[in-house]
Amino acid sequence: MYLKYFLVLFLSFFAWSDMTVPPKSNEHQFFNSKNLLKNPGAENGKDGNWTASAGTYTVTSTAADVGEGARALSWDAAASADTLTSNSYTITTENGYDSQSGVASVLAKCDTGTCTHSLQVYDGTNIIATTTITFVGTTTWSRTSLNFVFPTSGTVALRIYSNANEPLAFFDSLFLGKAQGYNIANISQATHYGTAFHAATTNCTWSSTATSFTAVSADTDCPAPTLTGNVTAPATKVPGFVVSAVGKYIVLMSGARCETDNANGNTTIKISDGTISSNGVQFPLYVGDGAAQQCVGTFYFEKTTAGASTFNIYVDTSAGTFYIRGDDTGLGGSGLRFEILKFPSNEETLYKPDELNWLVSAAISGTSGAYFDLGTSDISSVTGMTDADMTMTNDTVATITAQIPCASTNESNSTTCNSYPANESNGISFVLPRAGKIEVCTTFFHGADAGDAAATGYIEAGFKIVETGNADQTPSQTGSEQAMSFQQVVNGVGRRIVGNSMHLCSIFNMTSSGKKTFRLFVEQEVTATVGSSQVYCINNTNNNDGNCHWTVRPIDVVSPPVVISNMLTTPNISSVKIGIANLQCDDTSSEVSDPESMVSTVGNISSGTCAITLTTGFFTATPICTATTIGTGNAGLVNALTLTSATSVSMKAVVSSTLANITGADDYMFSLMCMGQ
Repeated sequence: MYLKYFLVLFLSFFAWSDMTVPPKSNEHQFFNSKNLLKNPGAENGKDGNWTASAGTYTVTSTAADVGEGARALSWDAAASADTLTSNSYTITTENGYDSQSGVASVLAKCDTGTCTHSLQVYDGTNIIATTTITFVGTTTWSRTSLNFVFPTSGTVALRIYSNANEPLAFFDSLFLGKAQGYNIANISQATHYGTAFHAATTNCTWSSTATSFTAVSADTDCPAPTLTGNVTAPATKVPGFVVSAVGKYIVLMSGARCETDNANGNTTIKISDGTISSNGVQFPLYVGDGAAQQCVGTFYFEKTTAGASTFNIYVDTSAGTFYIRGDDTGLGGSGLRFEILKFPSNEETLYKPDELNWLVSAAISGTSGAYFDLGTSDISSVTGMTDADMTMTNDTVATITAQIPCASTNESNSTTCNSYPANESNGISFVLPRAGKIEVCTTFFHGADAGDAAATGYIEAGFKIVETGNADQTPSQTGSEQAMSFQQVVNGVGRRIVGNSMHLCSIFNMTSSGKKTFRLFVEQEVTATVGSSQVYCINNTNNNDGNCHWTVRPIDVVSPPVVISNMLTTPNISSVKIGIANLQCDDTSSEVSDPESMVSTVGNISSGTCAITLTTGFFTATPICTATTIGTGNAGLVNALTLTSATSVSMKAVVSSTLANITGADDYMFSLMCMGQ
């Protein structure tokens, strides 16, 4: 008797000890929360827990066709509406699934061609939820997840649905169960960290002659910055700001005037604290040709250590002395503004679904002399641009990896299009994790060259961000904002080379998740003899990071919903209101388009300035606003945007060819976007 008890105890001990061994790779399929699927990754072979209505269903062990573990499901549908369905699970009040947040998920890869399968949650009669499965090429596995609410009774199953006679596809590590613990996670949200505004002040000029990246020195004639939010002021009067929190930052710089004094050349500026450096923004400047331009740029960096860090402008120039003028001359004395947005670090947490917060950030560049050629004649309708010498580089701050779009009918599959081969497009492709409103931004440089014998006239290029198909150039959505580049050409005045560093953002309402592609389109009018019109994306050792840059981020959630166990998400703690209006400013100003009724009145132009009154109650505090000229006439630059209250905005613009203030005769349109509480 004692021997029997001892053997039972001995065997029980070693059975329990074996349970402490980490799971093998072919057991991982069972450890994503509690999976209701039996044999979810086919590790047990073809055991009867999956049923195909038609086509060829098998289990594969070919390494390239297995996502995780040793096996995967292989299904070649024969026609549209064929299905591959899992075992069903019965919902009762006792087992704790009724009315709970659920998720279905699949890891998928297409064998050849283009797969268009759908992922569905099915109750045996009705489709509870459905979404299109994201396939990324034929060599990359990608995961698609579908959130839903469990019914109060009945059954649920996961179903793969064919939308055509689909190519062979592979599916692995499928999941059906509660969302809590699967894709409802603890992460943080993006925040508006603050602003630093160096007001226009007489004799305030920062300068540098550095030929390698060096901090711009302080100028005692410049003021200390006016601050909002969590930003603090530097110890000296440098063009910069101080941040303390750990996180990923986006800095929007605008206003002031960038120019050179005595040499044609290029200047690249970065934001740095001496250790951490952002991407670079290039300012190609030419003496005697309206060399001044607004100091506009978007910078990205990640701060990994807590504590105050002073971020200053760093300069690398081949153009003699480079000036950042914060005085009262030139472009109307708009001052220098830094708008700072902060994205979360991995250590910051707040309960919310993980698809709410993401960032796409990537640059396009080529070798010395690389550019997108726009030609020297009219482009009568918005058209994309391509070149055979471009490569995309994803920024380290990005949470979603991007690909470069390809020309013709070739879908992006990498950071170049060499595998087709095909030319690269100026744009960005990525997998959108969820539907909602997004902001797509790009920074680029447009240059135009009128030779010595050029006939009198002008060249005007208008740029817009457009959503297209992944494998075609057909627009499905066109951004409402437009960036304009304008050069006046006068016969007999000598050669004129004019360039504009441009930053363009548009908001898009995305109705579905999955792979998306955005491209920069252009419309061009030429009435003069012009030698070239080009969008430059150069990256070489002399002019660092003079590239074309793209970012995409969600804007419909700033304070995310809190997720509570055993419940659906709560309402937002607070919501951000966004308004967009297209306005006409001249002697008889008017609202052209204002779908949210954000604007109450637009005052007539006075000394180049339009006074805008926002609707009382639309915002409860002073909002954050951006403006872009989008109309005809002589308008070229939004020079200053001043916000003094929840209802008062003042905007100034200058004539692009002369930098003089817009007058009443120079009517123009602009797009105003404001965001706030």
